[in-house]
Amino acid sequence: MRNIRSILILGCGYVGERYAQACIRQGMQVYGTTRSASRAE
Repeated sequence: MRNIRSILILGCGYVGERYAQACIRQGMQVYGTTRSASRAE
């Protein structure tokens, strides 16, 4: 089994943002997209 170290999340809305936070806590590098500049942080 491969050890995943980075992930791309397309659409960082409510669910995507929570998933990104969980991945970061696991030590993963997270990339994401969003349509709203205010949510890009």
